[in-house]
Amino acid sequence: MNEQGQWIVTPDPFTRRLLVALAVLMAVLAVELWVVSPGGTAPAMAQIPNAGGQRQELVQEAKRTNQLLERIAACLESKRIKVSVGTDEKQTKRAGPSGR
Repeated sequence: MNEQGQWIVTPDPFTRRLLVALAVLMAVLAVELWVVSPGGTAPAMAQIPNAGGQRQELVQEAKRTNQLLERIAACLESKRIKVSVGTDEKQTKRAGPSGR
């Protein structure tokens, strides 16, 4: 304690080096933050959704799907189709005796 009643603390060399290293790292961090964003934070670039455009896209896609389905239905109605149901020998061998 000195004459004014204050405590005087003197750090050892290791603590002094550690404090200097922390001060240098904090200075580097401050400079980096200042260089990366010199004008503060970047303004948010929010986009206003175009609900009408999105709806129009959905309608166009639905029309395209309906046209494709009409073509498939026309092919199925105009042509004769032969369907046969059987088992694949490879799948039966892998599945075992129960057929699973």
